Amino acid sequence: MIPLKLQLEGFLSYREPVEIDFTPITLACISGPNGAGKSSLLDAITWALFGQARRRDDALINTASDMAQVALEFEYEGHRYRVRRVKPRGKSTLLEFAILQENGSWKSLAERKMRLTQARIEQELRINYDTFVNASYFLQNRADNFARLRPAERKEVLAQILGLTEWDAYREAARARRREVEEELQHLEGRLAEVAAEIAHEDEYRREQADLERQLTHATAQREAQEKALQAAQQQQAALEAQRRLVAQLQQQWETHQATLNRLQERLNARQAERERWAHLLERAQEIREQHQRWREVRAQLDEWETRAAQYATKRQALEGHRQTIAQARARLEQERETLLARRAEIQALEEQRHAWQAEAKALDTRHKELLAQLAHREELKAQQQALQERLAHLQAELARIEGEGKEHRQRKEQLESLVPEASHCPLCGQPLTPDHREQMLAELDAALEGLRQRFVALKAEYQERLQEARQVEQNLRDLAQVEAQERTLAAQRERLQAQMAQAEATVAQWAAQGAPRLREVERLLEQEAYAQEARQALQALEEELRALGYDAQAHEQLRQEEQRLRQAGEELRQLEQAQARLETLERELADLQRDLTRQQEQTTQAQAAYQEAAQRLTEAEASLPDLHALEDDLTRQQIEENRLREAVAAARQRVATIERLKETRRTLEAQRSELARRIEEYKLLEQAFGRDGVPALLIEQILPHIEEEANALLDRLTDGALQVRFVTQRPYKDKRREDLKETLDIQISDRYGVRDYEMYSGGEAFRVNFAIRVALAKVLARRAGARLQTLVIDEGFGSQDAQGRQRLLEAIHTIRSDFAKILVITHIEELKEAFPYRIEVEKTPNGSRVRVVTQ
Repeated sequence: MIPLKLQLEGFLSYREPVEIDFTPITLACISGPNGAGKSSLLDAITWALFGQARRRDDALINTASDMAQVALEFEYEGHRYRVRRVKPRGKSTLLEFAILQENGSWKSLAERKMRLTQARIEQELRINYDTFVNASYFLQNRADNFARLRPAERKEVLAQILGLTEWDAYREAARARRREVEEELQHLEGRLAEVAAEIAHEDEYRREQADLERQLTHATAQREAQEKALQAAQQQQAALEAQRRLVAQLQQQWETHQATLNRLQERLNARQAERERWAHLLERAQEIREQHQRWREVRAQLDEWETRAAQYATKRQALEGHRQTIAQARARLEQERETLLARRAEIQALEEQRHAWQAEAKALDTRHKELLAQLAHREELKAQQQALQERLAHLQAELARIEGEGKEHRQRKEQLESLVPEASHCPLCGQPLTPDHREQMLAELDAALEGLRQRFVALKAEYQERLQEARQVEQNLRDLAQVEAQERTLAAQRERLQAQMAQAEATVAQWAAQGAPRLREVERLLEQEAYAQEARQALQALEEELRALGYDAQAHEQLRQEEQRLRQAGEELRQLEQAQARLETLERELADLQRDLTRQQEQTTQAQAAYQEAAQRLTEAEASLPDLHALEDDLTRQQIEENRLREAVAAARQRVATIERLKETRRTLEAQRSELARRIEEYKLLEQAFGRDGVPALLIEQILPHIEEEANALLDRLTDGALQVRFVTQRPYKDKRREDLKETLDIQISDRYGVRDYEMYSGGEAFRVNFAIRVALAKVLARRAGARLQTLVIDEGFGSQDAQGRQRLLEAIHTIRSDFAKILVITHIEELKEAFPYRIEVEKTPNGSRVRVVTQ
């Protein structure tokens, strides 16, 4: 993985957008004071790729931002990829993954879920977070991650980096297939047991078949005898059915006569009651005529009162209308008075506000003058800034010139030093070269280099001093920009205050001219009731007319109630006129009904007698009938038993026939069992071969000597041959009775005192060992097709080294420079910055961390 471009915003200490182009960089240091945000750049890379860093979730978001977002473009195996991860505060993370196509457009590789997209990224890189940082990163305070792991964990990480995790998939596939075959074998064993158990019942099944056939013959004879008995009973039952229908018909005739008799009796009772009602009405003839005459008199009086009531209601409605008009006029005046009183309170508050605005305007004028005085120095600062920028440019050019001249001197010195003593000509000028002349030229070059070094140090110190002054001037100008913004804000506030005071004066003047006089006029009208005069006059005239009409509502209601009470007298009079004619008709109808009733009683008695006689004969016949249901139930049971025996006989015959087929099946299953057992043993062998102690262990055994060789070659340069590393992959068990060896991955260090485990070392020596192992691991893996670690990152690894150790580490870094596409070194040690061709400087500002790429 080779980083090409990194963009981040709102991530940890980086509040504002930051972009770093890694394309031209092969070796660079990331420098800056502690806490400036150097390690956060590496956190951004691992978070973008794997969603992991030193922090997680919302802790990654800058405290002044609402979201953290990181975009990384990188090259891997000849393809260019882009991954972008966004974490809004309090919400879920968003993840994008794309590849650059030949036409210059990006093609998305994202899956429908973030978890699947993350798996796709790790699949493309063929590495996960833990393996990545253990092999390619020397993270701050974690440079010894790989060495500090337990032996088993070291092997696991190494297997992941080597791409040996695929063998785990092979082992799991073999195990799954073995379990499938074992399940199949278990099922087959169960089937064989079932077959053997079934064959063992052969003699029992044959005896059972013979017994069931004898029972079936006996059941068939019993069923035929029962069918004959049932047929005889069914013929006797058919004869009784005709007799039952006759009884039912006679019963229906008797019930019909009885219903007709009941209806005639009801009609006779109703007509007798009606005759009594008409006779009672004739007895009250004089009373009914007198009540009818009184009702006519009351009705005439009630019509006169209804006319007077209508006139009263009309005038009363008009009177209420005038009263409502007067009330509405007063309500409007009262509402207007409330509005004017509220307006007067607003005017009074506005007067008080005017005084406050005047004081505020005076304070703004004073502050405005102070800001203008501060802005007077801005042009002077700009001139100072221009002069500093010109001086810094001159110093940069001079430093570059001195560095180039020093490089040429060092090259000449190296050429002279590389000459064998027998060389006779100078490689620089081609003239004859004596040993004295050679020593003189080397001394001159050393003196020239020392002079250049002193000149470089002096100019570098001046450059840093002028750079600090320029930054201070730039900060002062930024402060004045804020002052200018404050001045514009104050000017706008003054304009708003002046406009508000002018508007307030106009509002007060308008109230004095219009509002106050109107309020006094409204209060006078309400106090004197000098409003709605026409309605008041009309109201007085209507009240006099109502008194003259003399309408009495109580007397009117009494007449209405009396009319309601007498209203039925008219209906009773009409019924009285019909009573005499109706009585004559009723007498004739009552005589006819009495004759019909006597005749119907005789017919009903005859029908009842005929029904009772037929029912008696039916009861006697039914007593001698056999129990037909019992006969049918007995026949059904006989049929069920016969069918059961037929099915049992068929099943018994089937079981006997099945025994022969099962004997053949048993031979086939036994052959299949032998084949499955053979396949299980084969899969077990594959599991063992694919396991950690199988092919992966052999591959690790093959790669470890190469890693050990690379690490020792680097340690030889770092320690002058004082330290050597050795990997131990097997050791005896603590149990002395065991003769086999335990798989492990121990790290042993050889020094002038002997051989010790890695855990016995600390400080600078431990870091050199870690550095050598990790670089060797990365170099060896870079030559393999599993996971190519083309970027090496070292975070704060020089603090534990002395001056000589730092120099050796720098030399080692330059030595392995060609083995990696990019090497990034993080340090806060000033004297190490100049050793790198590129420098990524990180500084902390009030608006967050900022980054600047400097070319040496």
